Amino acid sequence: MVWAGALGLLNVAIVRLTANSLPRQVLRAIAESANVTDLFVGNSVMVAALDRAGFEAARPGTRALNVAVGSTSPVEHDLFVHRALRLAPQRVYYAFFDSQLTRPVPSRWRDLSGTRAMVYYVDRERAIRLMGRDGPSAWQVRLTSWLPMVVERATLWAAVERARRKLAGFGAPPPEIGRFGRTADFAGLEDDPDVFRQYCADVVAHRAPLLAAVRDLFETVRDARAELIVIEAPMTSSHRRRFYDTPEWEAYRAYVRSETERFGGRFVDASDWMVDAAFEDAVHLSAAGATTFTTRLALRLARS
Repeated sequence: MVWAGALGLLNVAIVRLTANSLPRQVLRAIAESANVTDLFVGNSVMVAALDRAGFEAARPGTRALNVAVGSTSPVEHDLFVHRALRLAPQRVYYAFFDSQLTRPVPSRWRDLSGTRAMVYYVDRERAIRLMGRDGPSAWQVRLTSWLPMVVERATLWAAVERARRKLAGFGAPPPEIGRFGRTADFAGLEDDPDVFRQYCADVVAHRAPLLAAVRDLFETVRDARAELIVIEAPMTSSHRRRFYDTPEWEAYRAYVRSETERFGGRFVDASDWMVDAAFEDAVHLSAAGATTFTTRLALRLARS
């Protein structure tokens, strides 16, 4: 009984400690927001790229809301869009980079932590379908959702990791820190260029469908009669040179464009819009870079 009570108190404490997790902050922002004209969704690339005030200044009369959250997948993006469509946006912007729209998303138990843990408490049944979970696998998600200490396990380990890094850094020069953490952490996210090229070629050759979550997101926006704008996010020149300046990527981009248009959306290739000085790490724009990018995006779309 003592241990059961202790576990109960631990779960209550974790619920309180995680009340301000990023997904929950975004959910509250959606719930408390008035209607918007422009809705932005995606992962940390979109978080970094949008200057909300700059967008509204460049397009007077608009009201923007960014529901992007870092370290999320198309499954979580779709859940946010379903929740945010109550705000009746006229336009929905979805930013992606590399093969995000077609590459299968790992959704094992160990993958569903941190910001991705929102699948346990935001439209859980839809998340289960989008992840392709069924039978015992689906029940694992349902049962886990009742245990905050398991759902939010990454929150506990995050504190341990911060302490470990602090101790490991004694006597060493301080690492370069950006808005999204240590800049060095984003330098090793890229695939092998040859593997990436082969993957892109295979997608086009076999007409591999967009992920189920991406298709659902596109269909949901279309059914809500909002304009869908899919943005190929800005990338550094080194990234473009290694991965995008190839026939395979050109064919992959054309395929994604055609799929976007098939769902009634508009495709914007913004991959080469920004110079390297506008990035604070390998993938994220700096605050100044975001202002420049957002203004250019707003003006371009206003003219088209």
